[in-house]
Amino acid sequence: MIVLFPFEKTIYQQAGVDVSWVGHPLLDDILQESDSAEFRKNYGLRTDLPLLTIAPGSRPSEMRKHLPTMLEALPEIEKKIGEFQCILPVAESLDFDEVRRKASSSPVHVAVVPEQFLESVRASDAAVIASGTASLQTGLALKPFVIVYRVSPLTYVIARLLAETKYIGMVNVLADKEIVPELLQNKFTVSSMTDHAVRLLQDNDYRGTMINELKKIGHQLGEPGAYRRAAKCIKDFIN
Repeated sequence: MIVLFPFEKTIYQQAGVDVSWVGHPLLDDILQESDSAEFRKNYGLRTDLPLLTIAPGSRPSEMRKHLPTMLEALPEIEKKIGEFQCILPVAESLDFDEVRRKASSSPVHVAVVPEQFLESVRASDAAVIASGTASLQTGLALKPFVIVYRVSPLTYVIARLLAETKYIGMVNVLADKEIVPELLQNKFTVSSMTDHAVRLLQDNDYRGTMINELKKIGHQLGEPGAYRRAAKCIKDFIN
């Protein structure tokens, strides 16, 4: 087995499986710099206003469960903090036109962009992210964010019964504590998203504490070069 997370190595070793931990390939992506000011300019976004990224997930079912609540929260956020901006990077696996149509219903303008998730997050001040790889990317980018997720009640109950961790966000799993808020199931509401987004955008002490905790997570994932190390594992095994 070639694994990405340090805790996975322990699990496989205990099961008697030959295992190598190579680190996470997302660390290589984080090294690639981008000009956030130029990115904002390209999409008509101002540099003097807060920017919030919303990412409802890469699966159509996730998008349809999460996006309506996200969009409904935007005008409530605006009522509390004043004018701000929102960007929605659309995963390649989604119907771009469908997402853009849904986003156009929001009274707050949402810049809908094809893919470019990491660039959007880097250019933003905070983010609301559906649980998945995107949440780990956001954490490694050191952006304050909140994790949201909603599934069928039965699926949630089964997952909770089988899971050996009380967290679903990988940054929290790695930290073994909630450093990023998780709004799951009925806790993911317009009101809760509004309150968390406002705090993420305005509370500098809260932002700073979260960023410091996220820095510790990056150190747990090894060093850049996971693909190279994985290739060496395969080569050594073949030889």
